Amino acid sequence: SHLMSNPSSSRFALSALAALTVSLSACGDDDDPITQIPPGAADIGADINTSRTLFADTTYTLTDYVHVNTGATLTIQPGTVIKARQGSALFIMRGAKIVADGRADAPIVFTSDRPADSRAPGDWGGLVIVGNGIISRTGQIELEGTNEGSPSNVSVIYSGGTDNADSSGVLRYIRIEFAGFGPATNEELNSLTLAAVGSRTRIEYVQTMMGLDDSFEWFG
Repeated sequence: SHLMSNPSSSRFALSALAALTVSLSACGDDDDPITQIPPGAADIGADINTSRTLFADTTYTLTDYVHVNTGATLTIQPGTVIKARQGSALFIMRGAKIVADGRADAPIVFTSDRPADSRAPGDWGGLVIVGNGIISRTGQIELEGTNEGSPSNVSVIYSGGTDNADSSGVLRYIRIEFAGFGPATNEELNSLTLAAVGSRTRIEYVQTMMGLDDSFEWFG
């Protein structure tokens, strides 16, 4: 496995996942734009166009290429587990944000949806963040691994950014497992892909495990 910012893998001990009890609160205001999901299990197979919170008492499964689109913020509570099927990935698009602020004792885990004894590298695509940073290339630059394999894996252009201090949100105490699926030959996704991500994006204590392609890949 590969650990960024903190060499102590004990912070990500699997035993921490046995304690997913957190204090939850839900806003009672009917005007609250955050989508509330009841406890249990929920599939996520459509793009996210309005802000949404994922809760630690619900196990989520990505069933397709899911894009969090401009203007939306995806908030993930500490201790939340997000499983993913083959042919799925999570994209945080330019102008959107992810706030995945886990804790050492309650990391946020992205993993394969297969049974524990049959999970393998490349079971799913991974986490992709596209920021508004200025890159060194000109023209329409398409992100590797997109626009391949499925109509829902749409072309993602990461050139044309205007703000090197852009923020795509927070990743803290995250583990990404069994990712790195390749939609086509030489067109792989990675455990964590960062494209034109701005300097105000906070990334700390992120671990990848058993990925098929790169653990971390930057495009700029």
